[in-house]
Amino acid sequence: MKGISLFSKLPFIVIFVFAFNNIYGRSEYLPGYIIKLPCDTIQGFIDYRNWSETPTKIFFKQQIESDIINEYTCADLNGFKVADEIYVRAVVKIDDSKLNADNLDFNNELLFITDTVFLETMVQGKKSLYYYQNKSIKVQFYIKQDSTYELLIYKKYLNEQGTRYTENKRYLNQLALYLGDCPDIKENFTNTAYNKQSLEKLFMRFYNCTNSEIIFQKKTEKVIFQTSILAGISLTNLSFTGAGYPYLISAKWDNSANFTGGLSFNLIFPRNFNKLSYNNELLYTEYMVKGIFTDHKSDNDYTVNTSEIGLSYLKYNTMLRYNQSVANTFIFINSGISCGFAFNQTNRYLREKVFYSETSVKEFNAIENIRNLEIAYNIGIGSKYKKYSVEIRYERGNGFSDFETLKVRSKRLYFLLGFSF
Repeated sequence: MKGISLFSKLPFIVIFVFAFNNIYGRSEYLPGYIIKLPCDTIQGFIDYRNWSETPTKIFFKQQIESDIINEYTCADLNGFKVADEIYVRAVVKIDDSKLNADNLDFNNELLFITDTVFLETMVQGKKSLYYYQNKSIKVQFYIKQDSTYELLIYKKYLNEQGTRYTENKRYLNQLALYLGDCPDIKENFTNTAYNKQSLEKLFMRFYNCTNSEIIFQKKTEKVIFQTSILAGISLTNLSFTGAGYPYLISAKWDNSANFTGGLSFNLIFPRNFNKLSYNNELLYTEYMVKGIFTDHKSDNDYTVNTSEIGLSYLKYNTMLRYNQSVANTFIFINSGISCGFAFNQTNRYLREKVFYSETSVKEFNAIENIRNLEIAYNIGIGSKYKKYSVEIRYERGNGFSDFETLKVRSKRLYFLLGFSF
């Protein structure tokens, strides 16, 4: 099918579109302020990136229409504020130990380096909590003792046998001392994990217990769960290669246009303006194709081979989605794999042999042992406006043949409309 073949080039189209958008996309300057060394506060506008990692530099201009843009790092600033985020300059110890299970060591002690960085303020008040992360270093949390920022100690390490990991949870003792003004909070320490949400809850219990004033709180963003209904059409084309099945391999196959629909469950990750999400679908699709191959020896001696193959599928699609805002809409791409479970099959092969005035007709299965599981990859591009979405998706699967000598490739093109709720 020519249209489906053209859409096999969709990955390259998608890469071009998003590369162009990232090159020429506009920065988003939001009101904020910087605190220049030593303590000079300047109001203006900061290029806000909704950082998933702690920024090492920012771009600032005093007037929104100004073309004069200044770049600042923690060597230039005591801190800055933009959107609902406050960052402070701090000289801190950073743990450079590995958190990945494949890189754990046997030492429960941390590997410290000292650096000057920006820390993000999670809670500011009588007792304060700060957050730091970059690409190569695990998430780390700090408390403020007078003018010093103290790292909360946590490390995963292997036991002596190297069979499992254990944990250095010294941060629990540090917090017990730091939040000791509230004796009732001690019972909550054992359930406090080394992550944003758990530490945030602990600090809120402290402030409720002591009736202290919170100067600032940055609430941790959560994963957004979004459900959508999908409906549209699928265009399916089959191709056969191999040996021993000339009535399939040499046949001219038509294409099948059918209804498709289902549900989408999209988990949208926080930060980076919700650009990345994990999209899962339960999708119903089907096809019915017909192939005809005429083995023509002469006008009086020929065989017409007619095959009809149809399958219904319940597909589970799991994909990563990248979203890019353009004006009031989102353009997105999906890419991932699909597992299709086949049922309700049509599997017919009709052989009509003509020899002069004699005609014989026999019917068989077009293929024995149809495989019920189809694995496919897919990629698509679409647009979302408020609760409505539209998407074009290309899918290529390994078909239904269980035979080594016969390969079947399925190609599908989906046109999908969606409604989120």
